[in-house]
Amino acid sequence: MNKKWISLFEIIILFLIILGYIWIIFPLENPILTALGLFFILGLVSFSSFFHRKSLKSIGLRLDNFLVSLKKVGIFTLACILLLLISGIAWGSLGFSWEFGLVFLWYLVWAFLQQYTFQTFFNLRFSEVFGKRFTSAFATALVFSGVHFPNPFLMLVTFGLGFFWFWSYLENPNLFALTLSHALLGSLARYSLPYAVAANLRVGTLYWLGR
Repeated sequence: MNKKWISLFEIIILFLIILGYIWIIFPLENPILTALGLFFILGLVSFSSFFHRKSLKSIGLRLDNFLVSLKKVGIFTLACILLLLISGIAWGSLGFSWEFGLVFLWYLVWAFLQQYTFQTFFNLRFSEVFGKRFTSAFATALVFSGVHFPNPFLMLVTFGLGFFWFWSYLENPNLFALTLSHALLGSLARYSLPYAVAANLRVGTLYWLGR
């Protein structure tokens, strides 16, 4: 089978698995099933990198280009932080508590898992299918937005942010700089955006249930 078709098949299968995890497993709020599902997805992602003979350096698990990547991502991230703060002040929803530090630490882990999955799997697989940076980043952003259905605000925002992250990764792959950007924006959004706008960043079944 052609390598491009193998990559496309992998993309479709993992996308469906992630949707099943978000819509079926996660809402059960069963810690064991949630953890097993997450490890299963991460296992598939890691196996795909091994199958395609990707090194740790090639998938962005490296420090030699961290400062270069952080500089490029950092300017964009600071602009987004400023926008979030202004929006929170305008809506009267900006408010921090002692829990912010804990939320940020948790989000560092969650952001890394998302970046690892969507960068090393979807973004790199799409780059093998399309071969062009813009098309790969655009397609990956669509998938990233799709897993945030049916939250309209998150779908729009994750497409925009995702496109920037995915484009930046293909130009200068470093998961750590992108994780920091993702974690800062995700945790800050929880304390700056009203429920009517972001629905507390809920997606899938939980968005409908309001949990």
